[in-house]
Amino acid sequence: MKRKLLFFLVFILSFLLFLYLMFPFEKLIEGRLLQRGVSFRSVEVSRFPLKVRVEKLSYRGFLMDELVVYPSLLSLFSERKRFDVDARLCGGKVMAGFDYPLHSVEFLIRSVDLSSCLSNLGGIVSGRGSFSFLKANVKGGKAHFDLKSLKVKKFSFGLLDLKDADVGSGDLAISVKGRNLLGITLKTSGKDVKLSSEGIIRLNPKDIYRSYVNLKVSARVFLKPFNGKRFNFNVRGKVKELVGRS
Repeated sequence: MKRKLLFFLVFILSFLLFLYLMFPFEKLIEGRLLQRGVSFRSVEVSRFPLKVRVEKLSYRGFLMDELVVYPSLLSLFSERKRFDVDARLCGGKVMAGFDYPLHSVEFLIRSVDLSSCLSNLGGIVSGRGSFSFLKANVKGGKAHFDLKSLKVKKFSFGLLDLKDADVGSGDLAISVKGRNLLGITLKTSGKDVKLSSEGIIRLNPKDIYRSYVNLKVSARVFLKPFNGKRFNFNVRGKVKELVGRS
């Protein structure tokens, strides 16, 4: 009797292992990505240990060289799933962890080169942060970013016209002020421009490009013909409009 039970358990485990090895994870993931409008070069799934590797992602103009997702096997059997992520983008690396349904996100950014991602801004960004969520809405958390060797390639606002301006180094702080409401503080100091900014971003969780930005900006410009003149102005509008304007 015990021997029959042992053979039965071995058969069941072997069958489950066979299903796991033969399950078409790649096709399933490719379909989900395409449904969400994400283009990519390839999807590769490793069974032992379980990880998903996607190369050359593109979503609404945002490019990523590589994304590797490590699901926690134990969490797959629980109500809340846990995932760790490594991403290569803009010459740097991003490491993150999150759970699903979305409750919390932690991330670490190392040496992202803005000139590899943006046409009018260069510099190196590193930072870390964590945020908590309630029903897909941001409810708490903060982040801090170190900015180095910032350079504005082209920027125009009223009388202010900058080209290849050294904005220097500084930091950017983000804190949650309320539901989907982020407080922003930015300070930099460079050879050509000394910059400070404060304000808020009201997030749209369903479409980040529809988030509303309201910032007060103060820039002291040392380039000719300004010679230290200070410019104060407001930046207001949806992210989509502001990105298109730049």
